[in-house]
Amino acid sequence: MNTQHHRSNTDPGGRLQRNMSWLIHDVIELVELQLRLVGVDVSEGAKESRVPVILIIGGACLFLGTAPVLLAGLALFLASATEWSIAASLCVVALLGIVIAAVMAFVGYRSTRKALGLLHRSRDELAANLQWIKRSLVSDGSVTRSKTAESVSRFQYERSSR
Repeated sequence: MNTQHHRSNTDPGGRLQRNMSWLIHDVIELVELQLRLVGVDVSEGAKESRVPVILIIGGACLFLGTAPVLLAGLALFLASATEWSIAASLCVVALLGIVIAAVMAFVGYRSTRKALGLLHRSRDELAANLQWIKRSLVSDGSVTRSKTAESVSRFQYERSSR
């Protein structure tokens, strides 16, 4: 019985089976960690995009609700304070309103883009995991567990530091 056990340790088929089960175990761990990381990134992205979305919606509501009245009043004031016609005053004030709306939209867009950029962490980790899987599949048959242990440690550290 000891002879059979000893033979299975040196048997290439037994070593292959052991390496394949380690590889499958590590791939399952990587998939689980990848899904957790995506969940964390989406959650953080949602938290960080609240203010920019509120800015965009608030800016749009302000513009659509009060801007026409404010701009018309400003144009009438400009026409009475200067020698300009009402039409010229309306055009100048409309251009001013467009510039203000464009600045608000740009600030909201940049803030949203920054908040959604958090997913780069998941994308980078997925790329590293896929490279590790490819290297493991074409290696000399010995699967190392160091990359998975690194990923687990890094994920657990990031989760505990929040």
